[in-house]
Amino acid sequence: MSEAQNQQPSQPIDTNWWRIFISFEGVVLAIGIGLALLGFITIALLALWWPDLSGIIGSMVFANLMLGRSVSLLIGYAAGQGHLLVIGVNMLTETILVLLFFPLFVFSLRKLPMFPRLQAILDRIHRNAERHRDVVYRYGVIGVFAFVWFPFWMTGPVIGCAIGCLIGLRPLVNLLAVFSGTFIAMLSWAWLLYSLHTQTSVFGSWGLMLVFGLLLTLVVLGYWFNLRMERQSSKQSKA
Repeated sequence: MSEAQNQQPSQPIDTNWWRIFISFEGVVLAIGIGLALLGFITIALLALWWPDLSGIIGSMVFANLMLGRSVSLLIGYAAGQGHLLVIGVNMLTETILVLLFFPLFVFSLRKLPMFPRLQAILDRIHRNAERHRDVVYRYGVIGVFAFVWFPFWMTGPVIGCAIGCLIGLRPLVNLLAVFSGTFIAMLSWAWLLYSLHTQTSVFGSWGLMLVFGLLLTLVVLGYWFNLRMERQSSKQSKA
């Protein structure tokens, strides 16, 4: 494996937390925290005047975090919402995820102490990124873009930006590649799912439930496959 492949942020950073926000990663983290707080406040305020809309947005955010963008998009369209809200909520959700986990992943590579549960999440992200690093490394920034754009399980923006860190991409280039792939993938999924929703709606609610059940099945299979691959990688690393 070449030296460029092993480029990782190796210099320890200052453990005074206030100094963290002076770095590029710290600014990114501060923006992510600010957007997340703004999102929570917006949903809370909407719950006072438009509780139904607040519930739909909250359901889409939760579905995106737990089951992925495809399920979240379908929930939004099934609730009768337009492209602007459905795509916007999902884009914002995944943008916040990247802005939060990208700097935290870099900080973990630099050995900054983390909360145990957060460190466990970052370690899992690291293992998943390591599995795909060699393939993505061949194509550099184009590889990161394609990895994030491809509609396969666990090829989302968080894993994509982690791979970008591991293969030595500059932070800004890494983020631009990840966001470009994410937004184009979001538009592709939105077009596909809106078309499916429109076509199946003529068959009544059972048509929508069929599409929803199919997506859930794919998510479960994807999760199972990813977990299996992760266990195999763990066994190989211990051997």
